[in-house]
Amino acid sequence: MSLSQFNARLQYKKNQTGTYIKTFLGHRQRKYLRGKARELDSNGGERKQRRAQVEYDRKLIEKNHEIDKRRKEWRDAATAKLNAIVPCLVDADLAKMRVADIVLQLRWHHEFDLHVPRNKDMPKRKEDKLKVLREAIARYTSGEVTHRETTQEVPLETGESEDEDKP
Repeated sequence: MSLSQFNARLQYKKNQTGTYIKTFLGHRQRKYLRGKARELDSNGGERKQRRAQVEYDRKLIEKNHEIDKRRKEWRDAATAKLNAIVPCLVDADLAKMRVADIVLQLRWHHEFDLHVPRNKDMPKRKEDKLKVLREAIARYTSGEVTHRETTQEVPLETGESEDEDKP
């Protein structure tokens, strides 16, 4: 059922048009109304509306693909920036760092240390951020946490050792 047919039926029911037609219109007038309705249904308005909807959907899909592509590029750039960071482990260098550099160091530590807070939960003042960074560095140097590449290795879980010969 087309949208125009649905709307017509709903309006017919809501306005009690059936009662009006039976009460006030004769056979010739009803025949004329049915002919007009068929003419309106066959004029191609629904086909035009469907084509316009398909075209709109295509444009929307293309737009969303572009948005997804830009988001992926942005995430890849952010990941590359994080991967390029060399962690600063010397306290003397920490005192010279700007807030943006401290935040980058904290983001690098957050990648594999769950005790480092997310950006939205990060303290606001530089001194507090330095304190969190020093704590993260202490955990990193003590061996409590390991770098993310070493934590991604997955042991065999098949229950069989690699040395056994299979018959």
